[in-house]
Amino acid sequence: RKSLNNCSRPCLCIFISLLIALIIGIIAAATAVTLSKVQKTTITTTITTTTTDTTTTTTDTTSTSTTSTTESTTTPYSCGNMTILLNTDILGFDFASAGGLQWAACCALCLGNSTCQSFTLDIPSSACYLKTMPPNNGSYSITHISAKY
Repeated sequence: RKSLNNCSRPCLCIFISLLIALIIGIIAAATAVTLSKVQKTTITTTITTTTTDTTTTTTDTTSTSTTSTTESTTTPYSCGNMTILLNTDILGFDFASAGGLQWAACCALCLGNSTCQSFTLDIPSSACYLKTMPPNNGSYSITHISAKY
């Protein structure tokens, strides 16, 4: 590179220097215009993170079982302090009846009524018969269960 002092044609050197300066200015101005036209865009991003802690516990268990056989005379039926009469249909003394009942509901119906002294449940028809007087005996019936005070 020669400095302008060493330039054999000073006018040409000045012209070239000005031309280079002009080109640099144009490039700088074009860059500034381009940068000013860029739009600022904000993108909102939501990140949801779910963390699950898992704990695994292993336990060794040794169990011993003992089986015993006992004779039981208990019945799955009970109703307060009433006596349960399996396979028994108490005849007569009906003052109320209700259909679609199982044992526990028929028992509750009798216990909740002060007039009820006994009741009979007809198992196949799910009919409950409330009685006014406790009988001495009932009639044998495999499809009926009764209770009395």
